[in-house]
Amino acid sequence: VYNDDPAQIFNAENIRSDGLRIAETTQATDNFRASSSLAAQYVEAQFRFPWDMEMMTGARREESRQSVLTRDLFADSAEPVTTLLYRVDVLPALTLTQQVFKDKVAGTMQVRGGYGRTLNRPDFRELSPAVYYDVVGGRETRGEPKLQRALIDNYDLRWEWYPSPSESLSLGAFYKDFEDPIESYVVASVASRQSYTNAAGATNAGIEADFRQSLGFGSDSAWQDVYVAGNAALIRSRVDLRGADGTQTSTVRPLQGQSPYVVNLQVGYEPMDKPMSGSIMLNRAGPRILDVGADGIPDEVEQGRTRLDAVAGLDLGKSWRLNANGRNLLNTPVVRTVGAQEVRAVNEGWSLGLGLTWEPTAVLN
Repeated sequence: VYNDDPAQIFNAENIRSDGLRIAETTQATDNFRASSSLAAQYVEAQFRFPWDMEMMTGARREESRQSVLTRDLFADSAEPVTTLLYRVDVLPALTLTQQVFKDKVAGTMQVRGGYGRTLNRPDFRELSPAVYYDVVGGRETRGEPKLQRALIDNYDLRWEWYPSPSESLSLGAFYKDFEDPIESYVVASVASRQSYTNAAGATNAGIEADFRQSLGFGSDSAWQDVYVAGNAALIRSRVDLRGADGTQTSTVRPLQGQSPYVVNLQVGYEPMDKPMSGSIMLNRAGPRILDVGADGIPDEVEQGRTRLDAVAGLDLGKSWRLNANGRNLLNTPVVRTVGAQEVRAVNEGWSLGLGLTWEPTAVLN
């Protein structure tokens, strides 16, 4: 049995005269049948008050049913493992917007606060005890039939200024409180196996800024069609896994997949009366946990990296449009580390695309 990089497996040393044989093995719980249904209703109301305040409120009722039946493919007499996750949830929401001023020259300024409850349901694979292997890394992963859906209470407060219809500036803060968040952890077993659990709780808090500015600064020059836009966020997240029966190194750590900061910057050309448009987008995301560490080994972390993309379009008459795009133009390597040790560095490559679209013009009789 070989467990190595494909380039090392498929070489002359491992291929005998009768060829390299690849066998597929099937476990008793490798077969499952699943179904899902969701019925929802919502009510919404909007109120305007004399002191330039607007309130939007409402609630959504969701009745969900997820069923997963895992059985032995070769033994019909074996007792199947049945998972039934049935929930009725009411998800309220409230937004208050207070207008500070509205002026033809200075634009509109307002303060907005909001609350909303959302949820996150496990998928079928996370609910089934069927074991599968991670293609990258080779770790066994097993679902957990006792998983519950996660509830998320979202709070945010934001100051917003719109100097013109195409320009904006906002500063905000947010807080998310998770009940029963779904997290992966390493199971205490002989094999390196990963599973899922509902953590005791988690929080996600941060501040963010967002802007869009025309380089014409209100003039009628050609620079009015060129804009700069961007947003940035600083985030602190924590998840509590002290109730999980596993060998994970850290029981209190950042949320899996959550970067501590994200920055986006965009420069674009978007004229109202010309056939061409385009933009260049730069993204920078901080390090994030990809794989949870076990038995004292640190978590596997994807280091922060910068990505550059570009898109452009040209109208060719009333129905034709030529589109071009470039993806991952910097080709920054994706680096993964465990502690101070670099364990993987992959250049995903860059790509260029060119397309022609045709949209027929509607004919009115």
